[in-house]
Amino acid sequence: WGAAGATRVGGNTTEATTTSTSSMSLLTVASLAIAGAVPMLARALLRKTTGAANEARVGLMINATETRTPVAFTSTANSASTGSIEMEMQSAITNYVNNGFGFVGSDSLVPTVISPAASANWPVATITSFILRASVGDALITMGADELHVYTYATT
Repeated sequence: WGAAGATRVGGNTTEATTTSTSSMSLLTVASLAIAGAVPMLARALLRKTTGAANEARVGLMINATETRTPVAFTSTANSASTGSIEMEMQSAITNYVNNGFGFVGSDSLVPTVISPAASANWPVATITSFILRASVGDALITMGADELHVYTYATT
């Protein structure tokens, strides 16, 4: 990707799981130094176990601010599912100041598109940490993530 204009700036490949029904930090990529106006992409591999007919949810924290509380990643079916979620942050076309982000994800049950958060949530300050947040609809479910990678795009 580096030659094509995208550079991996950090990642976390430590397995993490939760059975929490409240939003919690699942995986963190820290020690970043990304200008707030730079377009970026993060991708995480996720899974949900069986145990109850409830959903698993994912969210996002940038630096110390929870910019997206966890929203549905899987359906409410009582079945195991796996997939990935991509979080892409794009700058405004004209000035690279008014930024926003959105989630696009999928699982083995049904493709999911998660609506973007308000652009006011996207920082213009330097991004030092990128945190995948998670929760489940029932403590009988385990939500897991195996890795989280963060990339920046070259701007022209």
